[in-house]
Amino acid sequence: MDIREIKPEDIKRVFEIEFSSFNAPYDPLILNYLYEVHRKTFLVAYENDVIGYIIGIIDRLEGHIISLAVDEDFRRKKVGTLLVKRLLEIFKEKGVNKVKLEVRKRNTKAQKLYKKLGFFEAKELPRYYENGEDGILMMKYLEGKV
Repeated sequence: MDIREIKPEDIKRVFEIEFSSFNAPYDPLILNYLYEVHRKTFLVAYENDVIGYIIGIIDRLEGHIISLAVDEDFRRKKVGTLLVKRLLEIFKEKGVNKVKLEVRKRNTKAQKLYKKLGFFEAKELPRYYENGEDGILMMKYLEGKV
């Protein structure tokens, strides 16, 4: 498996993974915008085809993980872990010292993954999502080895 920056030919597969992974997926226009503006921090896991992706952005010295998704057939195989670790390395190379993300309160599997990677729960986000579902803001400070 290879983790690399997204390429133009990957975007269709990213849409497919996004739409099969989330009840409220990002609009393709938003994904296209993120692709155009944040390619250096829009990564894919590739094994004969795109099997997962992660999107990050940097604002000042703060990183933000916007989305992480893995094809259902490749979940629980460390793909998500490797994507997050690689993005954190890129953030660190670019001088980022703090990373944040939002996760649904009921998505305990994702929370467990992020905690394993050093994130902590910073704040509850009542009715954060469009459907009124609560979220959790998670954060990680980047120091030393990622």
